[in-house]
Amino acid sequence: GGPSSLTNAGAISGTLNAVYSTGQLTAANSGTISGGTGIFFNGGPSSLTNTGSISGTSNAVYSSAQLATTNSGSISGGSATYNYGAYAAGANSSLDNQAGGTIGGARAIAFGGANATLHNAGTINSTAAVAGDGYGAIMFAGGTATNDLGATIQASSAGFLVQGGAGTLVNAGTISGGDWGAILS
Repeated sequence: GGPSSLTNAGAISGTLNAVYSTGQLTAANSGTISGGTGIFFNGGPSSLTNTGSISGTSNAVYSSAQLATTNSGSISGGSATYNYGAYAAGANSSLDNQAGGTIGGARAIAFGGANATLHNAGTINSTAAVAGDGYGAIMFAGGTATNDLGATIQASSAGFLVQGGAGTLVNAGTISGGDWGAILS
């Protein structure tokens, strides 16, 4: 599909996906979005600005392409293995979790593509039901992450993991994991 836009100040829910897009989507949420997956971006490069609440019993935000996310609200995915708070598969994806923003899920944040960028000034917390499955932030193909003073990334396994590409971590806040605080490979 072509470029589309969504502005939600109310409530959107669905058993499978609350919002499903097959093309480029610019989404702004100040309300509530909840479903099996809160928002599934299944198309071109997209963007999301969230000041409200997005939740999913499996994934809160899932993108098969490039996604630029700005969050000062709540993004909450499920606690089962491979459930994400926010996942973006495309290269050059970014997530800016601003002060007051919270992101959770078994794997709270993950990027599948190269050159990912994460900025955290809020709270990123893995809610994994199984201790070894919990990751705060994962970059599967490298990228750059900045965790500000007063910001937190925590998980039952690893707070931060970068693999499959060059990684840079700049930390002035708190990163903690039950097994590893940060893994850079």
